Amino acid sequence: MKLHEILNNQTLLEYDQEITLSKWGDRIASAGNFNQTFMEDLWLEENIPYGSDDEVMAREILKKLEYIDPTKNKQYVMTLVRWYTGVLKRNKELEYAYNRYVESQPSFRAEELPDEYLDFDPEYGLPDDVGENGNFTDPENMNTFKLEDDAQIMYALTQFHRMKPQLPANQRDINRFKSFYRFEDFVDGVTDSNYVPDETEQNEILNREDVEVIYDGPLGTVTIPKSKEASCLLGKGTKWCTAGREADAYFGSYSSRGDLIIYNEKPGNQKYQLHVTMGGLQIMDSRDRNVSTEKRREFISKHPVISPLIQQKKDEIFQNAMQQDFPQGTNRIQMLGYEYEPEDLVRQFIKFNEKYQGGVMRFVDQYYEKHLNVYSSYLLKVRGGQPTAPSKSNIDLMLKYAEQRKKPWPEAQEGMLKITAGVAEKADLKSNVELKTINRLLQQTEVLGSTPELEKFKEELTQKIAQANQSKQEESKPYTQQQITDESFLREFSESVESEELVWHRDRKDRVVTVIEGNDWKFQLDNQLPVQIKEGDVFYIPKNTYHRIHKGSSNLKVKIKEYGAMFQMDKLWSAPEGSQQHLLKKSKKKKKKKSKK
Repeated sequence: MKLHEILNNQTLLEYDQEITLSKWGDRIASAGNFNQTFMEDLWLEENIPYGSDDEVMAREILKKLEYIDPTKNKQYVMTLVRWYTGVLKRNKELEYAYNRYVESQPSFRAEELPDEYLDFDPEYGLPDDVGENGNFTDPENMNTFKLEDDAQIMYALTQFHRMKPQLPANQRDINRFKSFYRFEDFVDGVTDSNYVPDETEQNEILNREDVEVIYDGPLGTVTIPKSKEASCLLGKGTKWCTAGREADAYFGSYSSRGDLIIYNEKPGNQKYQLHVTMGGLQIMDSRDRNVSTEKRREFISKHPVISPLIQQKKDEIFQNAMQQDFPQGTNRIQMLGYEYEPEDLVRQFIKFNEKYQGGVMRFVDQYYEKHLNVYSSYLLKVRGGQPTAPSKSNIDLMLKYAEQRKKPWPEAQEGMLKITAGVAEKADLKSNVELKTINRLLQQTEVLGSTPELEKFKEELTQKIAQANQSKQEESKPYTQQQITDESFLREFSESVESEELVWHRDRKDRVVTVIEGNDWKFQLDNQLPVQIKEGDVFYIPKNTYHRIHKGSSNLKVKIKEYGAMFQMDKLWSAPEGSQQHLLKKSKKKKKKKSKK
């Protein structure tokens, strides 16, 4: 016996669960979390709830691996641990390969590339160095295995353990295999245990009441098992978990998500199991391996029997799901064996509805009506009372569906108006940013159709915006103002006003300005020098003439009177040219003297 075999046997004989958990627990839990998220392992879904503690995850998985090991001293458990956690290294390898692929595609825009390697679609081509079949979450490609395939794994280990003494010495070390599937290939190659039923047996199976025959012709047979017994008979000779001794545990779970379709292909008698679900399409060969990209493409697009059947099953699933009631009081939705974010499910339904020119979908109607009502009810309570609005993309998606409905949708109209009114109620109507949001919501609401309530709201909002703009203008001015009559008012500038606020400007009407109080202030007309003004001065400012004042050492208070018609001041000019002061009091005295004569 070689040294590595002696050490290996000694280690296996000393297997201890707690020691294994202390050394491998983190890696087992990480592999379990990955497989649960991306591989739809039914054993994990049914035995370990999402979000479970890593310690619980690791312990339960290790117990399952111990169960799979057929030996009394559990000498293969550590090999199973190594195979199961191989997904961690493989994940890093594929991420690196994907990044290299993206960097090699400079002509692609960012939005044309998948976010990560898991998003690659085999329908549209793959980098050569990232696996042959493009099924990146295929356990074989990820160097791991599903725990739901426990019977398949146990069978391979049992066969290996039985024939191990008869194998050449260089083939007895199980640890030379980097993954379970390479190991299984070896075992299958030695045992060559393919099973092909004879014609009589096949006919008996097809005539069972619990077998739905979709096709029986020169291309083979296409059937749907309606019971676990039928599933086992139709899958005899395969390694499917729905056809093995654990069929009781898995047939129900699979069939509840969608019919299992079994294709016995001719010529050759190759068997394939297809499963169309809300989550996608799975196609497995008789060894429970994902089929190649070429075979998958053939079944989806080219096969005269299988291709239309796949589309039919997909349509049936979506049509039924779309007309279900939207569940109340939940953030995640269980549907046909899968868990979804409501937004993701709605997006899929709308996409499907668009393709088939569908109409009203009960699920989507109820989702949006609930969403709009909840949003409008709590709108004023979020973010410390600050107004928020649904994102443009979310509402645009709803409007896209509203168009698909091809009929009025008053519930959505009412909900959108409530949201728009709620945002407007607490919005700063002087803010261009918030007005832009309100305008966007109004435009989106109008897409749903005009209503008397909407028109009334728009009219009231227009008035509020006008008032807010007037207030904004007054707040932005460097003075306070008090109206005396329709044509006259008092205006006061503070001595603390910033000089930068006293800007050049012009007025729409002729004005006569009387200085009531103020020290060291100056007045300046366009293209002239500033002159000092004092209490009692009265001066004239022609309309549309640029002018400004210069800051003094105390508050400046003036009385301003406006004149709508042309105000003739040239005859009243008595100050030297360039002084900018129109001393009306002196002018009036001149008028009085003239009257005495």
